[in-house]
Amino acid sequence: MMAASIHCPYCNAQFSSPNATAGARVACPRCGERFAVRPQASTAITAEPDFPANEPHAPTEAPVPPTPRLPISNGLIALVLLSVMLAMAVLGGVYAWRTAGVRRDYDAHVPRPSIIDIPLIARIALGVYVLVMVLAILRGWNRRDKARSETMGLGQYGIPALAMFVLLGVGLALLAIQQRPIRPPEPGAPTGPDAVATVLPSQLSSLGYLPDDVHLLVGIHVAEAWRTPAGRPFLDGSLPGGGGLGLEQIEAVTGLKFAELDHVVLAVKLDKEKVLPRVFLIVKTIQPYDRAKIREVLKSAERVSEDRRTIEEIKITQWKTTASLWFADDKTLAVVWPSDDIKELPTKPKSGVAHLPHELRSLLEQQLDPAAKKAPIQLWTAGHVDSWEELAVRPILPFFLKESWPTLSSIRTLGVWAQLNEDADLQGACQCADPQAAETLREFLQPKEHAKGLITLLPKSNPLAMELTRSLKATRNGEWVNADARISAATLRKASAQLK
Repeated sequence: MMAASIHCPYCNAQFSSPNATAGARVACPRCGERFAVRPQASTAITAEPDFPANEPHAPTEAPVPPTPRLPISNGLIALVLLSVMLAMAVLGGVYAWRTAGVRRDYDAHVPRPSIIDIPLIARIALGVYVLVMVLAILRGWNRRDKARSETMGLGQYGIPALAMFVLLGVGLALLAIQQRPIRPPEPGAPTGPDAVATVLPSQLSSLGYLPDDVHLLVGIHVAEAWRTPAGRPFLDGSLPGGGGLGLEQIEAVTGLKFAELDHVVLAVKLDKEKVLPRVFLIVKTIQPYDRAKIREVLKSAERVSEDRRTIEEIKITQWKTTASLWFADDKTLAVVWPSDDIKELPTKPKSGVAHLPHELRSLLEQQLDPAAKKAPIQLWTAGHVDSWEELAVRPILPFFLKESWPTLSSIRTLGVWAQLNEDADLQGACQCADPQAAETLREFLQPKEHAKGLITLLPKSNPLAMELTRSLKATRNGEWVNADARISAATLRKASAQLK
């Protein structure tokens, strides 16, 4: 019987195999790799005397050790890989679903590129991942290269060099991403109000910066209103003081002009202990604003808030008080009064409107959004109160609203919106405490007697208020009261002429 001593080129094991000839493929009992017996190995085959199996001097073959098995089966490895792929697919799908509105906005308006801020934990994770991959490549190469370096064309340094190039490439990519400058707008591309796409009320990005438990929201799609004949006079100075709406206060507390704004969201939160409300103003600009210029205009003083945010303290002359101004990002700033309530704003914007009270969310998604899909909405307000009796502001409201308070106090949910074109179309929806209260409110909005109802709360000499009360029509459906009115372009021009 012939036996050959064979050397494994992968694990350097020595073993014997009967009847092995040059060129035959054998399997190493230690590592399990299969390879061809080299011609040199055939010279190691030695002739041994054949002895009958029943004689005492007959040589006995050493038992071949069993082929070692990997501690982890291929099936388990495949299951882990498939699980990771499935998890990544689910995360990607959820992310795509949650950001659908943002991507739809990009269909009409691609935002200007800006610096990408990769979180530190993400950079560390990426570095560890790449390092582990490189070490795995080097380890696998070293196990094979020692025995095969004579026949391999790459030599001993090909794979290590490739690994170093991978590390260098990833490092340069991270450096380039972090230091990529903000590119200026393309020549000829719109940069003012014309650059802003139409957005549904519930999809305004500023809503993500609001606290969870607000009672009243006011939204102004500034750039969209600027493009309309009925809205622009309120924004470009044709109507001083915003036609009596107090819009000039937005410019006063932000240091920005209306032509620079994308949209504005004002939120009011009422307390059970404090009479005065909390006010949160979130402003989104069309292009990145100049912080130094805003500081200079407002003459603000920098300080650090309780939650370690760097904010500006500004003066509100009309109220004789101070408020907090926070530069949330390069296009978003927030004004909060009282100043200490800046801590109620999230440091990172929340996605969608799921954090808002259910009633406000339903009003936005079920009333305002459907109306905006028919025709864009540029101005809107949405509010909800469970019970006026629980709020500290309740005792002083009858003083301002007088005999109208018993009727208005029955309102639980309120939504009003305006669609501006040549004329201004106004619509509203109110939910009252019960059907009887809803009928009382309907009669208040559309009274049978002249100089009664809603007109008692509006300026009597204002042509906008006068036409609003004349054109307003109200209907009731159970606890809900719906109303619509129109203010003509002629009335808007008349109001503008009176205030110039």
